[in-house]
Amino acid sequence: LLAELVLRKFLCRGGITYGKIIHNDKIIFGPAFIEAYNLEKNKATVPRIILDKSIIDLGTNKQSYFNDNEELNSIITKDSDDYYYIDYFLKIENIVVEPLSKIENHFNLLKQLTMDCLDIKEKFVWLKEKYNKSVQEAMTKYRYLQFQMID
Repeated sequence: LLAELVLRKFLCRGGITYGKIIHNDKIIFGPAFIEAYNLEKNKATVPRIILDKSIIDLGTNKQSYFNDNEELNSIITKDSDDYYYIDYFLKIENIVVEPLSKIENHFNLLKQLTMDCLDIKEKFVWLKEKYNKSVQEAMTKYRYLQFQMID
């Protein structure tokens, strides 16, 4: 979903947690919902989807939705503030199983979206750091694709 949103030129932020929640057609509430809301409001101040510790614990649990911890680690990264997030920069090839041209397009769109955030310093600095780091790695993996760093 995150890769699809980038293709549509949207960046988003949020929090994902696991726990008790009650919902119907008109209302949603519960401790897991409140925790996800608080993660988004207080910690995901840049365009990233933070995973609560409860999700990380699920990834290491033998009854996990993931085949193993390695599968979870293939799509998440620990950020500088020790929160894990779904990494649509460095780990895009694990998220999008598409032709390499889609990956190149993804990086071009990320660069454009990052440059569009120049007036929002915190968001721009975070995006630029993640983008440049992922481009450095992508240039070694995909030598025949064209990537440009952000100065």
